Amino acid sequence: MKKLFFTTAVLAAVAALNTTNVQAAELQNYTETVKVSDSKSFKIEMIAIPGGKCKIGASADDEDRGEYDLDQEEVEVKPFYMSKTEVTWGQFEPWVWDGDMPVKLTKEVKKKENVDGLCRPSSPYGTISRGLGDSRKHPAFGMTRFSAEKYCEWLSKKTGKKFRLPTEAEWEYAARAGSTDSYYWGNDAEEAGEYAWYADNSEADTHAVAQKKPNKFGLYDMLGGVGEWVQPKTKDQEWAILRGGHWESEVTAIHSYSRDEEGPEWNEMDPNQPKSIWWLSSANWTGIRLVCEPACDEEKKEEKK
Repeated sequence: MKKLFFTTAVLAAVAALNTTNVQAAELQNYTETVKVSDSKSFKIEMIAIPGGKCKIGASADDEDRGEYDLDQEEVEVKPFYMSKTEVTWGQFEPWVWDGDMPVKLTKEVKKKENVDGLCRPSSPYGTISRGLGDSRKHPAFGMTRFSAEKYCEWLSKKTGKKFRLPTEAEWEYAARAGSTDSYYWGNDAEEAGEYAWYADNSEADTHAVAQKKPNKFGLYDMLGGVGEWVQPKTKDQEWAILRGGHWESEVTAIHSYSRDEEGPEWNEMDPNQPKSIWWLSSANWTGIRLVCEPACDEEKKEEKK
């Protein structure tokens, strides 16, 4: 009986180990080609993120803990794909100016839910790049979370796959990439310049993506650069949440747990009434990191393990 129990325990342990290895191996990095028209397309590199458990949030005694940072808790996430970089202008502008959209907004609407998922946004107040980096390789910025969600819907319709914003748990799990330190490279703030664009090295501007070192999952600019929208935790959450800090943030605000909450001042320069639901006129640092859900057949493989 003892021998049987021991054998069963060993087999269970081996199975668990194999599941972890297979989980990482089942999903493979890939490049998504998004066809905008017969003559126009762009690519998005997607990184396979294995599922697992992770402690997210800031400890109560962390000196750098911010007003909006979460308490520590352990979370578990399923495997998913995440874009290798923040969405660039080269990947975002095709949606903004897509002439093949079936509906074009001629005026603002009062309710966000009345906007069709394939609508393109109204023109921003001022130039789209606001005098900052507008290269196709620079991160797109200044969009509302609503705008980011509609962009994901557009991508989903163009590709036939499920693109969306990450949950907070997915975002921090992916950012940490197995690290339990304040930053995904460790606890040394002096190394930040090797991994992130922030207040001390950004020269008050955005920069081309993937110029710094990636984390262990192969994701670039998870901290600094532009802040990245995440899904709301509840439907009645009043303000949208941005993760990872941005190019104007101090090094104390670009931790793996760092988060910021949208406020009305982010759009105070917009003279329109009502103010745009697509653009934040006073926030030159809001950006997008994509998640793509695995296809049904990939999910079924995970369920069988």
